[in-house]
Amino acid sequence: MSALCMALQTNDIVLHIFQCLSPPQDDEPDRSNQRALARSARVCKSFSNAALNVLWEKMDSMVPSLCLFAAFKQVRGDMGGYNTMHIAHMLVEGEDIRAPSVWTLCGQPTPAEWSRFKQYATRVRAITSPKDDCVDASSLMLLSQENNCEPLFPHLRAAIWHRSPSIEAGLLAVMSLSVRRLRLVYNDLICVPYTHTQWPITKRDYGLQAILDSVGAYLPSLETFEFEGLAHSFSLTPISNMKALRSVDLAQLTCVSDGEGSLLEALSTMADLDSLNITSTLRADLVPKGSGFVNLRSLTIHRSWENVVPLLLAVSLSPLEEFHLLRLKLPPPEAFYSIGHALRQFSSTLRVFDMQLTGTDAAWSDNDHASSTTAVIRPLFRLEFLESFSWDWQCTTHRPFATTDEDLYEIGIAWPNLRILSLLGPDHRDTFPTVRGLQSLLQSCPKLSQLFLPGMDPSLYPDFSDVSYDLQTLVVEQQRHTLGDTHRLAKELSHLLPKLDVVCSSRTFVDKMGDPILNHPWNGVMEMVGSIRRGKQPPGACSSESS
Repeated sequence: MSALCMALQTNDIVLHIFQCLSPPQDDEPDRSNQRALARSARVCKSFSNAALNVLWEKMDSMVPSLCLFAAFKQVRGDMGGYNTMHIAHMLVEGEDIRAPSVWTLCGQPTPAEWSRFKQYATRVRAITSPKDDCVDASSLMLLSQENNCEPLFPHLRAAIWHRSPSIEAGLLAVMSLSVRRLRLVYNDLICVPYTHTQWPITKRDYGLQAILDSVGAYLPSLETFEFEGLAHSFSLTPISNMKALRSVDLAQLTCVSDGEGSLLEALSTMADLDSLNITSTLRADLVPKGSGFVNLRSLTIHRSWENVVPLLLAVSLSPLEEFHLLRLKLPPPEAFYSIGHALRQFSSTLRVFDMQLTGTDAAWSDNDHASSTTAVIRPLFRLEFLESFSWDWQCTTHRPFATTDEDLYEIGIAWPNLRILSLLGPDHRDTFPTVRGLQSLLQSCPKLSQLFLPGMDPSLYPDFSDVSYDLQTLVVEQQRHTLGDTHRLAKELSHLLPKLDVVCSSRTFVDKMGDPILNHPWNGVMEMVGSIRRGKQPPGACSSESS
C-alpha cells in the first residue's frame, strides 16, 4: 500500500483536508463548498465520516437537522391583520408575534428517524438560529422530552440565538453542557416608534433576565457571552452569575437607563473575567474603586471617548495588557491627555494599544502643537513596555498632522519593545518618512516585525553598509516616487530587510469609494523586491537608471 493510500485512510488527516476545503468564515458556513463536501462523503468509507463531520460542524439553522423527522413541517401562521404600528406596540409590551409561517412537529418521530437524527446531530459544533426561523416552542420541548430530556445537540460548543417565541425553550432543549460561546441577538425592536430613553420596562426585559438566569444555571462551562440589541441594564445583570465566563462582549448593546452603572458593578464582581468589550455609554459610578475587575487583561471601548477615563479608573486594579478604542473620533487634546494620564497606572503591564478612528475633534485643527503624529500620541509615551501600537484612520477625511522621520525616531526611543506599529491613515501634507527614518526606527526597535506606514518618500537614503534588520511585514499606504526612485527603493529594501515577506507586505488598497486599487504603487515595489531576490531585472529598471 502506498504512503498516499495509508494517509487517506487516517481519519485525522482526511478531516484536516476537508477542513481546509471549507475554511471558517466568521459565524457563517462557506456555502460554496458544502456541495463538494456532500459529494466527498459519498466517494468511499474513508472519506464519509470526515466529510460529514466538516459538513455538519457549523450550521446556519437548526431547521435542516429537525427536518430529518418526517413529521416536522412548516405550517402557515396568522398575523391577525395587525398593522405595523400595532405590531410595534406589541413588541414594546413584550408580546410574541406569530410569524407568517412556523415550523412545528405534526406527528410522532419514529425510532429510525431518531437514530438518523442522532447520527448527524452529534456532529454539530456550532449553530445559528436565524431570526426568520420560527420554530414552535412546544415542538422543541416535546423533542427534548422524547430524548429523555437530553440536549438535541450534545456536542454543541457555540450558538447564535435570535429572540423568538421559542428562545427559552430552544435554549433549554438544544444547548448542551459543552457550550462555550453564546450570542443573543435582540434586534426585534427596530421598528418601535420610541426613542431609547422613552422605552418602558416590559415583559420582554423580565423575560431576558429570566433567560440569562437559566443560562447561568444550565451552561456552567460557558466562557464567552455576547449580546446585540436593545435592553435595559438590569435585565443583563444576571451575566455576573455565569461563573466560568472569561469574555463578555456588549459592543453591540444599545443600553437603556443604565442608571448609576449597575451593569458594570455586577460585571466587576466576576473574578475570572479576562476580556471586556463594551460601549462607552455604560457608566462606572457604582464600581467600587480598588476592588473590581481584578483579573481583567483586555478592555475594548466603542463609539465615544466621554466615559473612557471613569471606565479606566474602574479597572484600576486589573493587570491590563490590551486596551482598544474603536469606532470613535479622536478626542480633543485635553481629553486625550486625560486618557493618557489614566493609562499610566498600567505602564508596567500594558502591551497593546489600538485606536480605530472615524474622525478628529475640531480642536486639533486649531492646536499649534498637533502638527505631527508624536505631538498627538506623546501622552502615551509613558507606556514604556508597549509591544503593539495601532492607529487606524478609518475615514476619508485627512488628519491634520503628518508622520515624518522625526516621528519614527521619537516612537522608537519611547517604545523600544515594539513588535507591531501601524500608523495608517491619510495625511493632509505631502510629507512622508524616508528610508532614513525607517532605519532609525528599526535600530531602536530590534524586535519590530510588522510596520504599517501612511506613506514613504524614497528620495533620501542612508549609508546602509552591511546593516540589516528582521522586519517581516512592511506596508506603505501612499508613495511619492518616480520609476527610478521606486527601483532604487526596492533594491535598498531588499538589502536592508532580508526577511521581508513580499506577499504579506502586499495588500488590497481601496480608494475613497471603497473600490480596490489594482495597480497600487507599493505593490509594484514589492514585485520589484521579489524580482531582485530571484535575480531578475525588474521591468523598466534599466531604462530608468540610464536616463
